[in-house]
Amino acid sequence: MTTRLRQSVAFLSLAAALGGGPAAADWLLYLGGGIQETEGGWEERDGQVVFRAPSGTLLSIPVEDVDLPASAVVSWQMRGRRVAPARPDVPPETSPAPPAGECTPVRLVRLLGSETLEVATGQETEIVHVACLDVPEVGHEFPQLGFFGRAALSAIELEVHAGEALCLSEHRPPLRDGEGHRVLFVSLADGRDYGAEVIAGGLGMLRYGPCERAGFYRGLEDRALADPRGLWGAVSAQAALAVVSNSLARAAGPPPRRTRSRGG
Repeated sequence: MTTRLRQSVAFLSLAAALGGGPAAADWLLYLGGGIQETEGGWEERDGQVVFRAPSGTLLSIPVEDVDLPASAVVSWQMRGRRVAPARPDVPPETSPAPPAGECTPVRLVRLLGSETLEVATGQETEIVHVACLDVPEVGHEFPQLGFFGRAALSAIELEVHAGEALCLSEHRPPLRDGEGHRVLFVSLADGRDYGAEVIAGGLGMLRYGPCERAGFYRGLEDRALADPRGLWGAVSAQAALAVVSNSLARAAGPPPRRTRSRGG
C-alpha cells in the first residue's frame, strides 16, 4: 500500500486501541440495522451465515442480509484474543502476485462505493463490481453501523479520483453480481491492483466465493491483520466499542429481508 493511502487511513480517526479485558462473543451486523451476539463465532456456508445464539440455538440467515466485513472488524476489535475473521478456505501461504493479463482501458467516472465503479469507454458508461473484494457497507438502517464503510470509502476516495485511467480484466470464469454487473479485476493507472491495494491497507477483505487470486489476496489480508492496519487497527477500535455498547443498535434476531447494495 502506498504511503499516501496509509496516511489517509491514519487521518480518518484518532481513536486509541481498546482497553479492558477480552470479550467472549463475536458479532454480526445486519444491513437492516441491528447487531447479533453469537457464541463461538460464525461462518459462511452455501450462501448462509451460520452461528449459535448465546442461548445455544443454531441459526442461519442469508449472507446478503449481513455486512460480513464489518462484522469481522467489530469481532476482531472486541475480542482480546484477536482471532482472525472467518474467511474462504484457501491456502494459508502467501501466493505470488498473479501476472498481469489482457485488460481493457477505461476512464473512471465515479466511485459508487468501495467495490462498485462507474467507468466509461468513449461515450459508453458501465457499472462494474471489483472482483474478490469485500468492504464494509455504507448503508445501514442505523447510521452508526456504517462507520466502517464510510471510513474505508473516504480513504479510497483520497487515492482514486474521477477521470483517471483504469484497466479492467475479466475474472476467470466470467462472473456477474446480483444486479447483473460484470465482476472484474481493476488495475490503477500505474498498474497496481485496486483490490490488492484496498486489502493490503486494511480497508477490506477477501470476498467469499470463487476467486482466482484468493491466495494472493489472503496473504495481503494476513499481513494487514498482523500489523494491524486500517480497519483492523486503531482506526475503528472505539467505533466498534460504541456499536456493541449502543443498545439502540441491538437486535434479538435477524431483521426482515432487504435488498443488499453491492456498492461497498
